[in-house]
Amino acid sequence: MRRTARQAASLLALLGTLAALGALTAPLSELLIGSIDWIRASGPRGLLVFVALYAGATWLMLPASWSQMASGFLLGPLLGFASAMTLSTGFGLISFLLARTWLRSWVAQRLARRGWLSTLDEAVVSGGLSMVILLRISPLAPYNTMSYALGVTGVPTRSYLLGSAIGGALPMTLYTLLGASAPDLAAVLSGEAEPPGPLQWIGLSVTVLATLAVTARVRQVLRSRGLNPG
Repeated sequence: MRRTARQAASLLALLGTLAALGALTAPLSELLIGSIDWIRASGPRGLLVFVALYAGATWLMLPASWSQMASGFLLGPLLGFASAMTLSTGFGLISFLLARTWLRSWVAQRLARRGWLSTLDEAVVSGGLSMVILLRISPLAPYNTMSYALGVTGVPTRSYLLGSAIGGALPMTLYTLLGASAPDLAAVLSGEAEPPGPLQWIGLSVTVLATLAVTARVRQVLRSRGLNPG
């Protein structure tokens, strides 16, 4: 009986949390859409603001997909991908270095609470560059959160940078293509974007299929290492 009551209480708490997150996410999405629309209309000055927003989203561990889609929306598929790769890798490196120095104790404590720290450290130390690549492709943890998590492991900085660039390329391609294919960002974030053209459909289809195939393989490898991506 007590167990049932605890489960019911946990379910209610989860529903309450989801409702609160939904209430907070809606105005945040509207603010993001308004900001990106202003940036697009403001030329070079707007792009500087976009870089600042990209940095803030990275360091505050907001979803990287938003920033990457916005990059494709603002700059097109090729330049959008190049800017997303540069900004995500560069600002992510700062997160990594902060976790390795000033924020090390704070990040380590939170990973230890989840039982991740020793397993993650062992996996990246033994797997090196290849494990960082797999973690960047995998949905094990959000991209921006993983930048901090990897900072408290023994992975070398060079392996972190190369692994982040190589492993992050596939999801970044998908998100920047999605952003570039939409006439307005609100449609992208709401899932109501107009259908892309034939060439864009081909690019999106190939990227989605590749992402699904690679992610399935990555899940198998990570489970074999003791990391459960869910």
